[in-house]
Amino acid sequence: MQTLTGRKANLTTLRPLAARQFGVFSGDQAAALGIDQQAIRRMSSMGDVTRVLPRTYRIEGAPRSDYQDLSVVCRWAGDSAALSHDTAGWLLGLIDHKPSSIHI
Repeated sequence: MQTLTGRKANLTTLRPLAARQFGVFSGDQAAALGIDQQAIRRMSSMGDVTRVLPRTYRIEGAPRSDYQDLSVVCRWAGDSAALSHDTAGWLLGLIDHKPSSIHI
């Protein structure tokens, strides 16, 4: 049986996490999985991930959506962040129109 090493192993490690978060992850989350910034930069240079905000990345090929945008902002803002105001209302179906900005 062949074991994965390097970039492929890192992607294999990150994919389940990113899948639960609409294709995104934070640098802190990657570090908690043993993946350092140098490895993230290497994956980025190879086109495997894209930096969307500081310390926040999207796995290439993940479907883009409004939910992904919300997840990006929450990952960027940190573990204690939550959606609020019109954004939370829209997500919960209490507001019909999508807000023009994301509130956290």
